[in-house]
Amino acid sequence: MKTDIRKIIVVDDSKTSQMITKSCLEICGLTDTEYLFAADGIEALNRIQKEAIDIAVVDLNMPKMNGTELLKHIKSDIKTVYIPVIILSSIINPKKENDLKALGAAFILKKPITPATFEPIIHQL
Repeated sequence: MKTDIRKIIVVDDSKTSQMITKSCLEICGLTDTEYLFAADGIEALNRIQKEAIDIAVVDLNMPKMNGTELLKHIKSDIKTVYIPVIILSSIINPKKENDLKALGAAFILKKPITPATFEPIIHQL
């Protein structure tokens, strides 16, 4: 699949989860995409401020700066507000989902993820 998605940052403190996310996205056709990785929100924010990111895939529970805080930073900066943020979490309830959407999350996905989880989202983006 040919897309305009050139660079994706995957933010998760688990290397295994990072690789699973990348594999799922590649299976969905994002093979010509550059993947960046960060283990927490602070590391991710530094990368996002230096590089042109097309999509951020962010785990909610991380050390130093969690996914909610990272989402707030991305959506409050004029230089990064345009980046669609996909939130991943094993614990999602309707209130938390509404709160994340209100903060600007494009999509919220429940772990474990599969390529089928990402397929409709990639087509929308």
